[in-house]
Amino acid sequence: MTDPVPTPEGSAIRLAGRPDLEALTAAFARDGRVRVPGVLAGDGADRLHETLLTRVPWHLFFNDGPQLALLDGAQMQALGPQGQQQLLAGVLERARGRMQFLYSSFPYVAAMRAGQPVPPLLAAAFAFLNSPAVLDLVRRISGDPAIRQADSQAALYAPGHFLTRHSDGNGPGEDRRVAYVLNLSRDWRADWGGQLQFLSEAGEVVESWVPGFNLLGLFRVPVPHLVTQVSAFAGGPRLSLTGWFRAD
Repeated sequence: MTDPVPTPEGSAIRLAGRPDLEALTAAFARDGRVRVPGVLAGDGADRLHETLLTRVPWHLFFNDGPQLALLDGAQMQALGPQGQQQLLAGVLERARGRMQFLYSSFPYVAAMRAGQPVPPLLAAAFAFLNSPAVLDLVRRISGDPAIRQADSQAALYAPGHFLTRHSDGNGPGEDRRVAYVLNLSRDWRADWGGQLQFLSEAGEVVESWVPGFNLLGLFRVPVPHLVTQVSAFAGGPRLSLTGWFRAD
């Protein structure tokens, strides 16, 4: 796999060649995780970055125990300043002792399936993630021949956003095998937070991934991990496409 592979035909989203495939496979076999640098050929990462910054209708995404909430801009505005403060206070209170997340999401695959408008480049990205070339690459790196498909959402972590410890267990009817994060954050610094951290069963940090650009993180699930809170002084949002490669 040394030549760029255009998928779908005519798309700006293309898979770069992988002369390092053997090393990536060995690292995943050893650690259960690996980062694939320069995963998109050409200007695909630049165009996705621009799309996420300028063309996506972001929703605030958070949980209250098992209940999920996705609020658009109009719904947030309707809460008013006091309601927004109460919402945030509740999220932070729950985060002290329970699994909790707070970030902006665009569930673009669900939007596509509901017939709602989606930026064409995101539709191309979903086709790319489910293309034979990408699925074969992930099967080979992970050593898991059962992988059949990828799901996806767009994610934006602004200052104050976070995702506490969890393990990515299966949802109803799902068989998650490998989680992925297609990093699209430019010039990110470690002190801006937003790091994907892997934990031992005892809760110790065993590895930390700083957000990057045009970088595909892959890790076997379930495994304990979290995303640290983005700093108030971060120079931009933490952007990604993320989800799981699945066997169902």
